[in-house]
Amino acid sequence: MKLEPRYLVQLATVLECGTLNEAALRLGTTQPALSRTIAMLERQIGAPLFERRRRPLVPTAIGRELADYGRAIKATTEQAATWAENLTTGDVGKIRIGAPPFHCDRLLSRVIAAFLHERPAVRITLSADYLPLLQTKLIDDRVDMIVCPVALLQQSAELQVERLMEDIIVIVSRAGHPLLKKRRLVAADLQAATWISHATGSTLHLDMLTALGSGGIDSVSFPFQSDSAGAVVTLLQNTDCLTMLPRNAVIDHIANGELAIVPFSIALPNRSIAMVSHAHRVETPAMAAFKSFLRVQFQALRDQVSSKPATLAPRRRSA
Repeated sequence: MKLEPRYLVQLATVLECGTLNEAALRLGTTQPALSRTIAMLERQIGAPLFERRRRPLVPTAIGRELADYGRAIKATTEQAATWAENLTTGDVGKIRIGAPPFHCDRLLSRVIAAFLHERPAVRITLSADYLPLLQTKLIDDRVDMIVCPVALLQQSAELQVERLMEDIIVIVSRAGHPLLKKRRLVAADLQAATWISHATGSTLHLDMLTALGSGGIDSVSFPFQSDSAGAVVTLLQNTDCLTMLPRNAVIDHIANGELAIVPFSIALPNRSIAMVSHAHRVETPAMAAFKSFLRVQFQALRDQVSSKPATLAPRRRSA
């Protein structure tokens, strides 16, 4: 036996309204048409759905059970319609994002928190990893987008790259570090300092070794190593260690006086941070909404940096 779902929904409406006339008005049909639907269901079931000669209408036990199914069908249909509407506006959906660990902890986690405040039904997975593995995950459809330094990407026609901001690598310390009181820093000062190392194989680790080597600092002490942004920042705040970090990853700590940029120039080029997606995959509305939100957030970060150049830019070292 196959029952038409819409007939069950009509039956449930009759029970809710109590009369065929009121139910017909709600359903946008006529009372005779609704009576025929009830009669058709009764013939299919082989049993009455309402007690005979009772006014107002009183359902039989079978009528109540079938009406329950009708209500469930109606509720599911309405939920599906709402979900489909939210899907087209980007208010529901799933987004898989990948980024280097420090970008996950210090940049993206805050952006995602703000985005989910506006669109709480979206589900986001944030994965921390290093390039080129992130690029491989993107091409293999294991993430939907990555946020990373452009210079580290391998050129590929499968990638759609949109630059978000320029960043620089700076030497960072706690705000009251003794080196900040010196009028002129030389390489020997940094040679004698204690440093925090980033995870071996990470971009920051390689950048730091390159910069130290180019500055004639070829042997420094690394008592602590971590790929955790939170751990690195905590160590900086509570010790006299130094490290190198993307300026924009710690801009808030610098602005509120917890950390400071050590005024010693390093020989590293600027890093362009970009969001990267697959060029040949259909973009979901939720993904499009997140990209748009990310652009706005990074514009605000660029404005924050440009508004405090003296605080956030390192001074050039003396010749």
